Amino acid sequence: MLAACFTLVCLIKCLCGFDYTTNIFAAVAVPFIYYGLRRGVTLRAIAARVLGYGALSVVAFLAAIALQIMQFSFVQRDTNNSLSSFLTEVRRRTLSNGEGISSRYDDAVLNLLHRLHVSTVHDPGIERWLVPMRPLLRYFRYLSMGAVTVRLPFRPLQLPIGLFVAGFLVAFFIWRQRSKRKMTACTDRGAALMWSSLAALAISHFWIVAANGHMTHTFFNAIVFYIPFLPMAYVALSFGIASALRRVSASRVLATRSA
Repeated sequence: MLAACFTLVCLIKCLCGFDYTTNIFAAVAVPFIYYGLRRGVTLRAIAARVLGYGALSVVAFLAAIALQIMQFSFVQRDTNNSLSSFLTEVRRRTLSNGEGISSRYDDAVLNLLHRLHVSTVHDPGIERWLVPMRPLLRYFRYLSMGAVTVRLPFRPLQLPIGLFVAGFLVAFFIWRQRSKRKMTACTDRGAALMWSSLAALAISHFWIVAANGHMTHTFFNAIVFYIPFLPMAYVALSFGIASALRRVSASRVLATRSA
């Protein structure tokens, strides 16, 4: 039932559009990793289930393409939307360095260099390197976008996505070092949460790589981090706060008893 519903939802999503499909299809791996580790399922079995659902998403994707090509061919009689034109568009959005991207990234870097007293004579040579760097500059732009807004009395404080990305990686590293000393099993709730959140962070980068040409829409493309990573980051943060409060409460109880 789960497999059938997942395939149907993937098909409906593809019929509505192909945006963020890699993130959406791969996000199904996150609950499988978390609950699989909690229940002591082997890594091979978890990987097999993830790959199986990944295959179902590909089937739904191909079915949606077939249905749309049939619509263009037999209903709309539009030969401009053939399979070859679809593949041409995919190639442009995947392999190009931007669909209609402006030079504002280049201009911003050059203006900064000019303020640092770098001569404009070097601009042509620098610009050759700035073009392939545009995806990297866009990526840091996404990290600077807001993940959550804290309402303060004077003005709202917006916490950027990069803070959660860096914070989780630091927390994962600290947890990993502690778990090595304590020999924590993967069935531990914290271990399952950390590994599934790490998988969600990796998945959030799939669309950035798979559709580089599409990622020029910086005003909304930070959504790739919301598809699976930021929800897991919020859960991990809540888990960390709850664990810290339990430790404080337990230490107070011990101090009271010893007194």
